[in-house]
Amino acid sequence: MALVEEILTACRQAATSHGVTKVTAVHITVGEMAACADALRFAWVACRGRFPPLEEAALDIRTVPATWVCARCGAEYREPVGRCQACGAALPRLQSGLELRVDYLEGDDDRHGRASAGLPA
Repeated sequence: MALVEEILTACRQAATSHGVTKVTAVHITVGEMAACADALRFAWVACRGRFPPLEEAALDIRTVPATWVCARCGAEYREPVGRCQACGAALPRLQSGLELRVDYLEGDDDRHGRASAGLPA
């Protein structure tokens, strides 16, 4: 819940600074090891009503799969391994799957109708 409240706070600030009066959708990227998409969706619906102008905003989640890469030979794996199966090096490093970012939001503004706002990285 606290994570979703932080996302909603950042989106409310971005909407306000861009003149968006009603947010219709928020697009985020989440690594599969960073957070559970279903839990984020549940918390989103439970919390968004307290964050005007996001009361009815949909949450669009793009999930990034976890991948590990061997520092020695560059072999990639979708499952964690203790040793690289290609070269035997120990402990390939996690390359992706921990991402969590708000990409952009969509909504309406008083001046132009439809609006889109990105958030600073």
